[in-house]
Amino acid sequence: MASGELLPKTFKFETTDGGPQAAAALVKWLRVQGATANLKTLSPSNNEGLGDEGVDAIAEGLAASGVALEKLELGDDYSRSGCGAGSEAGAALVKWLALEGAEANLKVLDLRFNEGLGAAEKVAINKACPEDVKPTFN
Repeated sequence: MASGELLPKTFKFETTDGGPQAAAALVKWLRVQGATANLKTLSPSNNEGLGDEGVDAIAEGLAASGVALEKLELGDDYSRSGCGAGSEAGAALVKWLALEGAEANLKVLDLRFNEGLGAAEKVAINKACPEDVKPTFN
């Protein structure tokens, strides 16, 4: 059995106390597991404390690991909260999406309730996404 077969396909860390430290722990895990991680859905939504620093770290961790996500949920309609993403987080997501292969499996990019994302960041994220993926904003 390959090492990735025992790892979760969905990883949620939804808490308002997570902050950048939670993102750092996730990034460490991603780097250790690398592309062998069977991770398909990552959901740090409802975690306003992540902010730009935390979302930036997650995007960098995804880029470094080669994990082929299908769904990245940075916003949550149920709790009506995001993860505090702003302009720096938007730029980090665009950089991650621009990497060869990063967007290959992506089907859902949920960015609702991240009020810090401005119009320029939303346009850049839209352009960086694959044609068949339309990120959700509110």
